[in-house]
Amino acid sequence: MQKNYVTGRDDDGNAALHWDMGIDSRMLLLQTATEQYEEEKELLFIPMLFEGQAVLAYGDFLFYGSVTARRKGADRNEVVPYSRSHWLKYRVSDELSVRAGRMVAPFGVQMPDHTEYTRRDNGFDKYDQTYGVQLDWQAEDVAVSAMVFAGNYLIGSPQEQERGASVVAEYLLPGRAAIGISLLGGRSELVGRMAAAAFVRAKLWFKTYTILEVDGQRRSSVEGTGSEDALTTLARLG
Repeated sequence: MQKNYVTGRDDDGNAALHWDMGIDSRMLLLQTATEQYEEEKELLFIPMLFEGQAVLAYGDFLFYGSVTARRKGADRNEVVPYSRSHWLKYRVSDELSVRAGRMVAPFGVQMPDHTEYTRRDNGFDKYDQTYGVQLDWQAEDVAVSAMVFAGNYLIGSPQEQERGASVVAEYLLPGRAAIGISLLGGRSELVGRMAAAAFVRAKLWFKTYTILEVDGQRRSSVEGTGSEDALTTLARLG
């Protein structure tokens, strides 16, 4: 399909209305039995995600939204429409922008959701978005993303809604590498959380690359009855 180039401005630099739509689909085929069992083999089709997405831009404003189907209720039989992400961005300058809405809080290496345990174990999984306001600033060799967040609200009880802030700061070697650190602090009515990360994304030789990440996290009961520490590491060569 022909794709629109969504910038919000025409060739002369004047504000113009641009939009685009698309679908993100992720599916799994699973065989239920092997030859050692007497039961007949069954091929299961599991739709993991079927999500419509849209973007609309005019001048320095850009809106993004998505909608998918999600099961809910105790028996998980009810299917309802669900928006994982929706936000409005205003471009202050070529280097600085601000976004408000429902997003994944900036932390660590932001790979595609629910595909890496460093994302899952630190609370950035498939449905772990939060409402907040985020600033993104990128110069030639430095990039910073900072966010204050107020909770998920679409799922979970009010006592579980985490409020706090997170930041990612990266030193960039354009075309070669990015070296970064992350900090996050949050608190709900039940649990407080502190997390930190250090990571490297680097191009090696020819078409090879590496991603390295170390995450530390502490969760503590607000009532002081206990705490849990976790260390998560990732090393990838591709």
